[in-house]
Amino acid sequence: MTNFIVDYVILFLLLISILVVLHELGHYYAAKLFKIRTNAFAVGMGPILYRKVDKQGTEWRICALPIGGYVSFPSLENDPKNPYKAPEDPEKLEEFKRTLYGAHPLKKMIVYFAGPFVNIVVAYLIFASLIMVEGSFSYPLKIEKVVQTPYSSDLRKGDILLQINGKNVPKNDFEWANFLNLPEANTNTEYKVYRGGRELKVSGSPTNLARIEFVHPNSAAFDTGLMAGDIITVVEGKEIVHFAQLAEAVRKSQGKTLKLEVWRAGDILKFELTPRKRPLQNGTEVNENWMIGIQAPPIPFDFELVTTRNNWLSSLLNAWTFILLNIENTFIFLKAILIGSISTCNLSGPIGIAEITGDVAQQGVFPFFSLLASISLALAIFNLLPIPPFDGFHMAFTASNWILGGRVPYQVMNGISLIGILFFVCFFLFVSWQDIFCT
Repeated sequence: MTNFIVDYVILFLLLISILVVLHELGHYYAAKLFKIRTNAFAVGMGPILYRKVDKQGTEWRICALPIGGYVSFPSLENDPKNPYKAPEDPEKLEEFKRTLYGAHPLKKMIVYFAGPFVNIVVAYLIFASLIMVEGSFSYPLKIEKVVQTPYSSDLRKGDILLQINGKNVPKNDFEWANFLNLPEANTNTEYKVYRGGRELKVSGSPTNLARIEFVHPNSAAFDTGLMAGDIITVVEGKEIVHFAQLAEAVRKSQGKTLKLEVWRAGDILKFELTPRKRPLQNGTEVNENWMIGIQAPPIPFDFELVTTRNNWLSSLLNAWTFILLNIENTFIFLKAILIGSISTCNLSGPIGIAEITGDVAQQGVFPFFSLLASISLALAIFNLLPIPPFDGFHMAFTASNWILGGRVPYQVMNGISLIGILFFVCFFLFVSWQDIFCT
């Protein structure tokens, strides 16, 4: 129980709190930029444990519940029915202009946008850092590590690759897509390498073994105990060599329990797992398919290649492309859920995200920070939706009121906000229920 609290609950609260506090700091500093007063900035929620007022009159708080944080803005209640209405008293008018209610609409919209913007920047910088650290293949291709498999391999660390199955290896990043259409070797793979000053022909393991690179959280594979590095060799008594054979067996199972034999560091282990329906994206289309929740290595061979660290410029450019792709995929999945192509069980609430966070954290620093960036980006995307109580709604209301010359009654916004908040609470309860009962 203690491990569960530390690995899942506390880790999740820490992650969400960091992202929410950064989000609120975006609102705070945008307000300061336009000299808009702030009442308080809080880390956490609930009873105040510590408070201190700075020179600008903002009260900084540390609260008892480690769940995010908030920034609060003052207002002059000169007209309770419409706090956006400017007071007639000249002295109060100047003070009113320094509140969020009295600020210019464009300034208000920037303040609302600043929170999601910070989350986008956080995601962007994390992705760029990961891309830089992960690096890219150096050329000519040189073996960094020979991966242990159930099959014999004559490859060695330091070998320079020249050919695989008679095909010249890539000389740059652009040649990989065509090169990976290699025919699968039945029992072994033939290599031509440069070693010790001469060219040699050597053999290696079959191409595209059912070797696990990553185990997805909340999956049959993770719950069963499969691990990165495992090689699945037998499914339902039938020996398999290639990842494609495993995928076909899982698809044909139609959700029936499968018996597997797995090679793990020289040992043969036996598992039983039941595939689950999960979304599978093909371009802009998303459909459900039977899966066990594992990911193959990026290259389908029994070795790892020497890489060089990417420079900041290429990392930043690639991270921006990755951000745009993530945003596009988010809306593709939302559309698929709305039209019923995939189940609503693919939505995760706080319980599901906490479980995913703990599961991913167990698989290393790189997957954890990748998840952190993805959650930060998702927080930004959903906060920009024009739905109460998100920032996007306040931006949309401010823009419409500005365009219409302030003729939108304050009661209208309050009514829409109330309906939106009720919808949000119902949605929150719905996804939490799914986190518990969906498989």
